[in-house]
Amino acid sequence: MKTVGNAVAGLTDVKNLIPVLETLGGRHAQYGVQPEHFSIVGQALLWTLEQGLGELWTQQVKEAWTKTYNTIAAVMEPALMAAAKKQEQQRLQQQQQQQEAERQQEAERPEVVLMGMEGQRDLEDPVVVKELVRAGRVQRGAGCRGQGAGFER
Repeated sequence: MKTVGNAVAGLTDVKNLIPVLETLGGRHAQYGVQPEHFSIVGQALLWTLEQGLGELWTQQVKEAWTKTYNTIAAVMEPALMAAAKKQEQQRLQQQQQQQEAERQQEAERPEVVLMGMEGQRDLEDPVVVKELVRAGRVQRGAGCRGQGAGFER
């Protein structure tokens, strides 16, 4: 409500008011505000003012407040959408960086392939083992106790 009051007071100095509203719109992206919320808030504001002003709520006052709120929303909404888009891009970039770091860690981690483990390649066939070693896909490594021969890549 303070912002609306500042906006009303600032209508005589729109040049200085616009950057304030743009900053405010951008900040609202952090709160999860969506563009469709502006019309809902506008309706609630006008209803509240009508209830609070009673007989002082005239057609002229309603039009002035409607125009003021619509101006506020027209400046804040594009700033909100730009900030939300930037936040989403940053989130996707961080997600990609995280995935890349996980892929790198996975690539650096030695893979142990065990005989007889469910879901693992069956290495009981010596021909398969020789081909994998020759192709550089696995190297002989320390075996795991009780699990059969192990191979590290």
